[in-house]
Amino acid sequence: MLPTEDVYGVPINKAGNMSKLAKTLLNMHVVFMLIYLVTGIIQVMNSMSPLSIGEQEANVNLVGNSEGTYSEALLGLIVSIAVFTFLRKAIKDDNQEIMTGIMLCDGCCAGMTCLQGGCLFLGIAGIMIAKSAGRQVWYDDLCTCQGVPDNRAGCDKSGACCRYFDEQGCRKAVDEFHDGFAGMIILISIRAIVVCGLSMCCIFATMQLSAARDNMRAFPFCSSSLPGTPTVIGSTMIVGGAGSVVMGSPNTIAMGTVVVGHPVQAPSVVRTSSVKSSE
Repeated sequence: MLPTEDVYGVPINKAGNMSKLAKTLLNMHVVFMLIYLVTGIIQVMNSMSPLSIGEQEANVNLVGNSEGTYSEALLGLIVSIAVFTFLRKAIKDDNQEIMTGIMLCDGCCAGMTCLQGGCLFLGIAGIMIAKSAGRQVWYDDLCTCQGVPDNRAGCDKSGACCRYFDEQGCRKAVDEFHDGFAGMIILISIRAIVVCGLSMCCIFATMQLSAARDNMRAFPFCSSSLPGTPTVIGSTMIVGGAGSVVMGSPNTIAMGTVVVGHPVQAPSVVRTSSVKSSE
């Protein structure tokens, strides 16, 4: 019987540091659940706070639609809970197939979050370059008609050349955006850092899952015996010792002496008979 340690309600073998590895894997996926939970809470709090028109447009353009962010956080939380459940089952059952599937899932997480973090940083850099041009350039590009005025009744009100376009409202939105730019950049930078941190966690979890899958061939998580160890019921087995094997004997069985083709000589039987000869 191998020594074990309780990890999230599952007795894990200490041999080969499997209990430590299982604890690391399960703790990492608990961290994933907490990250998605905190992300969802932050998005809810952010939506409840009043934003100006310019800040709302900036949030949609740089961070994304709030409803899409909610669904992303909720989906991430559900998926992370499901992955944690399957990981616990894979450890409990010593199932290498489930372990491989979770490893692929964490690998996809690493790639997607790394791409998302890179896009956020590129977006921050692009908007900072655009802001450096000054407010007047924004006024000219967004709030001033650069072409032929459109006097049709059904023209697009969001276009600067439309007769119904609100130029004063556009300039106000540009001013609000520039005034709240620093705080917005800080919030987006924090989100980008969190996303990149999540990507690093996914990479680390993938590497640990790969190591666990390889170690399971020699050291199982929950099996009571190591792979390749013979199991004997009702008697003691000594492998490698010298001796003989006696079938049905409750005594110690020693394996290691093998005799093949040795003849067994039975005692000779001499039958004598008297032959009477007749004359």
